[in-house]
Amino acid sequence: MRLVISKDDIPLETARQAHYGTSHTPEKRADQVQAGYVEYFKEIEAEFQKYEIGYQPYDAEMWAVVNAFKTIYTRRYIHVLTVKSRCLSPMITGPSNFPVRKARRANDREHKTTGDFLKWADKTLTRLRKDYDPRLLAACPIVAGEPDAIQRLEEKIKDAEAFQSLMKSANRIVRKKKLSDPEKIAGLIDLGISEGNAPLLLQPDFAGRCGFAPYQLTNNGASIRRMKKRMISIQAEEEKRAEPAEDIICTCEIGRITVHENIDENRLQISFEVKPPEQYRKWLKSYGFHWSGRWVAWQRQLTDNARRAGRHFFEAIENGEFQE
Repeated sequence: MRLVISKDDIPLETARQAHYGTSHTPEKRADQVQAGYVEYFKEIEAEFQKYEIGYQPYDAEMWAVVNAFKTIYTRRYIHVLTVKSRCLSPMITGPSNFPVRKARRANDREHKTTGDFLKWADKTLTRLRKDYDPRLLAACPIVAGEPDAIQRLEEKIKDAEAFQSLMKSANRIVRKKKLSDPEKIAGLIDLGISEGNAPLLLQPDFAGRCGFAPYQLTNNGASIRRMKKRMISIQAEEEKRAEPAEDIICTCEIGRITVHENIDENRLQISFEVKPPEQYRKWLKSYGFHWSGRWVAWQRQLTDNARRAGRHFFEAIENGEFQE
């Protein structure tokens, strides 16, 4: 089920009261609020409709999440309108005995409430796009060291394998000559393909092929193999992280320098007793280290390359590469 959108989700009287003290035409502004709300969610529905893959369990989960967003958005938007209803403008109420301080407090609160609401909506939509937009999913790698990296990768592999099996089963149904088109559509729906997408699989593409194209199976299969290799790599990295290396300490002309593997933060950190000279900082930046005021250290993601860079840094000190 996609979105059920109605202008009455935003009560007309609430929208009118929101502009009663700030507009000469609160009724017209109320109509605009309702129309804008409907348009906003129609755009969201059209956007997420593109993210459907035709696999009913996956698509149903996505729309359940988007509907949950709509429910919370609507409740928070009504709250924003309620807060706005306390705002006043001297152009509407008249300047005589106008409560300046009270109006300023109301305006400040409305400004903050609206800002927090819009920031939350943008942040939540961005997260939903990252979860369901195929292009963003492909561009968002799972990094070793994240708390749920292995679990997330296992889930992605499981979903990809299920979709691979679905495509093969669907193609077998589509190619059965003994079945009529209605029988094929029924079989595809039984696999979990949506009623809207099932008939589309019976329509030939530009090359005259019905069902899922060979390149779709090939690409998805390659993705599965790539993720399995990544799984092995992450598991190996996790084993190393289970036994972190001891701190490496070096004393030179600028004092004590420590290399520390911060497992909780997934960072290799290099700290100094004093601010290091420019040539030290330039070297660290060239190897991907960044200054962290929180940890008072130069750090980068904890990987084998980072460990090698840490060892190389001490070797450079011992070899006098930083001496002027």
